[in-house]
Amino acid sequence: MKNESMNCDATQKKSTKQDRKLGKKLNKCRHLLLKHENIKPSYHSTKDIFVANGGLLNQIQHHEMVEVFGQYSGLDRVFMVEGKPYSFVSFKTSSFAEKAFKYLQAFELHDKPGPEKVVLYLLYVNDVPAYIRNIPDTSTLPPGLHLIQDFIDEALEQQLVSSLQWDTSTLETDQVLKQRKVQHFGYRFCYDTNDVDRVNPLPGGLGVLYQGIADRILTSDLVKYPLDQLTINQYQPGHGNVLKLCLHYQTLCDVI
Repeated sequence: MKNESMNCDATQKKSTKQDRKLGKKLNKCRHLLLKHENIKPSYHSTKDIFVANGGLLNQIQHHEMVEVFGQYSGLDRVFMVEGKPYSFVSFKTSSFAEKAFKYLQAFELHDKPGPEKVVLYLLYVNDVPAYIRNIPDTSTLPPGLHLIQDFIDEALEQQLVSSLQWDTSTLETDQVLKQRKVQHFGYRFCYDTNDVDRVNPLPGGLGVLYQGIADRILTSDLVKYPLDQLTINQYQPGHGNVLKLCLHYQTLCDVI
């Protein structure tokens, strides 16, 4: 009986400590919400949730938030705000929101140790700010754009990530633009003419790794002609994939 009592006390103390830690985190979230959006959280359940640490500034992507909150029924829309460390999630009703709120409070979205670790903290709000709610919904695909899920597996994804040595790269085609860094393979993309320089092909072509993917795209009948030019963009934290238009006047095939 004595051991059981000691175990119970230890569990209660651990739970109390976690509750205090969560309370401090949520208090910071309330200040963040008030400072940036001038709104106070709701202390009763609503259909709209403020998600601290779930923003573009934390290098969290829209599809990640949809995947996490989409596990629960009734997800209406995820609102990502450029340059902010938070997002808003709307459900069709408050009852749908309650289940997600219950299971995703203090959820480790990126459970890696160190600066990459991202923990989500949630607050109910009475409504999403109007200027955010009016941001066009880009989650639906425009005509002519096709999304192929899981075209590459996790092993190949890791190879691609490892191949991008931005800090140590010595490629002559590396460029630093206003909000991103770029690398070109096959042919250089000229930003002054907004076109590909087909007169001067780059040495090495696409490289073995990228060429293998290009060949697979071709053999999968996703394009009509072989792919021979690649542009890789690295956006700076908080900017996301900004709106831009690239016109490849001299290209003959589709753009992937």
